[in-house]
Amino acid sequence: MNLSEKAERKSKRFHYIKLCIFLSGLSVFAQLYLFQPLLPLVADHFHTTVGDSSLLVSSSTIGMAAGLFFLCF
Repeated sequence: MNLSEKAERKSKRFHYIKLCIFLSGLSVFAQLYLFQPLLPLVADHFHTTVGDSSLLVSSSTIGMAAGLFFLCF
């Protein structure tokens, strides 16, 4: 089997490709939002509000979106 060939829609290879794409997306968002419960601790440590500390999660999401935009186009 040549890996550069397209996978048939109902083949096992196509199913594995879809599963891998799903798991990679899930892991990216899990890593992004892993630290969200720690935002009150970050706010206490840096003497800011919880809303201001939530910019950490927002900025990483924006960075990921910008990176994917340039990667896809």
